[in-house]
Amino acid sequence: MSLTTIDRLLRRHNRKKWLAKKRPKQKSEHAKARLEWVIVHKDWTTYVGFPESDLQWRVQRRERASRAATLGFLHTFQEVG
Repeated sequence: MSLTTIDRLLRRHNRKKWLAKKRPKQKSEHAKARLEWVIVHKDWTTYVGFPESDLQWRVQRRERASRAATLGFLHTFQEVG
């Protein structure tokens, strides 16, 4: 099968050649500002439920955060800057 045939088939199915746009990496000051924002807004939630399920959800969230901290995920973000 020739390249022309492949290109024709791809165009017929709305598939075209493209390259992903190259974006600059996040600067350390932006990473630090983002981390500060996350820390300030960590208690924001859109969860709506009954009080007992809300309490259970909060306990699970704290457990996940402590597990992540022990694995070192939070430590890697705090080193930025």
